[in-house]
Amino acid sequence: MSEDRQNAVAIAIVLLISIVIVLAFMLRAHAAAPEICKPYARAVTDLVIRYSWMRAYTTCLNSDEDPILPETAIGAGNIIFEWESPPPPPMKPPGSVPATDEPAIDPSMSEAVPAGPQSHVGKSGFARGTKGWLAYCRRYWPASFRASDGTVINPKIDRHRRVPCPA
Repeated sequence: MSEDRQNAVAIAIVLLISIVIVLAFMLRAHAAAPEICKPYARAVTDLVIRYSWMRAYTTCLNSDEDPILPETAIGAGNIIFEWESPPPPPMKPPGSVPATDEPAIDPSMSEAVPAGPQSHVGKSGFARGTKGWLAYCRRYWPASFRASDGTVINPKIDRHRRVPCPA
């Protein structure tokens, strides 16, 4: 290769590299201006705080027992965003001795199911959907029992989803 040709190739390479460098500076990424990002962050933060407060408040209102205050940010996230989590820790026993007698059931509600192959009978002694079953679920899950579908929010099973009333 002649010396003139080598010089021409070297000049072409230098020009090509120069063009690439100039284009790289022209096409660099641009971030949003701080004047836009600060109000955006404030608005998003306000929305997250309102949403978090409403989730915590409604979770508390729908609980049949006093809710346990989460000790970590992950515990709070489990309440607010319904993250998958391990089962909650066992509840602390109450300060008083619980009653040992059986719950009084209104005799007018007695629809005891006869022995034999019948529909499933739970702890209440009544078949699902009967008046006695409804009274039992309303008594033991007053804040979360929904009669239209027979579900409750049972913290021992899943404190964020409705489950069938275990009566």
